[in-house]
Amino acid sequence: MGEFVFDHAWASAAQRAGIDYYPKLLVGVPFTPVTGARFLAGAGRPAARARPPRAACSRSLCASSEFSSVHVNFCRPADVEALTARGWLHRIGYQYQWRNEGFRTFDDYLDEPPREAPEPGASRAPRARRAGRRDPQARGIATSRRTRRRSRTSSTARRSTTNSWGQRYLTRRVFELVFERWRERLCLVLAYRGGRGHRRAP
Repeated sequence: MGEFVFDHAWASAAQRAGIDYYPKLLVGVPFTPVTGARFLAGAGRPAARARPPRAACSRSLCASSEFSSVHVNFCRPADVEALTARGWLHRIGYQYQWRNEGFRTFDDYLDEPPREAPEPGASRAPRARRAGRRDPQARGIATSRRTRRRSRTSSTARRSTTNSWGQRYLTRRVFELVFERWRERLCLVLAYRGGRGHRRAP
C-alpha cells in the first residue's frame, strides 16, 4: 500500500473515478523509510549508467503488467534527477531524522544543551528529557534487551507480529527467518507493563 508513503487520497480518488489503483508497482526497501540506492549496478559499473535503463524497465513492466502506476520510494537525489528527466512526477516529503553527533551514552545526549537560540524554559530541556525517560518507569513499564548472547531460542519471534492499517504485515515466519539469518546483528528491545511476569506490551 505504499511502504511509509500511504497515498490513500490517490487511491480514494481513483476508486471514485472507477479506476483500479491497486495493484501498483513499488520500488523500495520493505518496512523502512530510510533513503538509499534504488537502482543498483554491478560491481565496477557506474550507477549513473544503470538509472536510465532501470527507469525504462520499470515503466515498461508497469504498462505490460497493467499496474496503475510505479513508485520509487525514498531514493537518492541522483535517482530523482534521472526519473524526473524522463517525465516522472516528483513527490516531496519531509522527515525528521536524529543523528548521533558524538554521543557515547544516552546520558551524554540528555545533558546536551539546546543549540538554537534559548527560549523561556529552554534551559530545562535536559531536565525535561530525563523526566520523559523516567515516565515509563513511573507507569510500571519495564524494558529489557535481547542480544545474540542472551537469545537462545526464537521464542520471541514466535510470539511477535506487526499490525499496520488493520493488516498483519509481518508474519511469524518473517521473525523466525530474521532470527535465523541475522541473529548476530540483532538487538531486540522488549517493553512490559506491570512487570515482566505479565508479558504485556504497553
